Amino acid sequence: MQNKLLAQSDYEDEIYNNLIKLIKALKEHSLNYQEACYEMSIISDAFQALWNTTQKENENLQDYTWHFKTSKDILESHIEGPIQLTKYYVMMNVK
Repeated sequence: MQNKLLAQSDYEDEIYNNLIKLIKALKEHSLNYQEACYEMSIISDAFQALWNTTQKENENLQDYTWHFKTSKDILESHIEGPIQLTKYYVMMNVK
């Protein structure tokens, strides 16, 4: 991970002394954890992780919400856009 960050062209200019940009760069690299796998396999795994996200026995609601949103963000980063259920959306707005 450190080598990937150091290899970025803007590391020393923008990321090195900026904590927010460093966190964003870390998130970007960590979301692309399976660069060598098939793209549909990665998307399938992200869907499965989202649908299987459950609140654990001793987990508070805030932590569960954070896990769920993280799974959603990972899925949206792989499909390069928001999760859309267009047929359902159209059906609900017709009524």
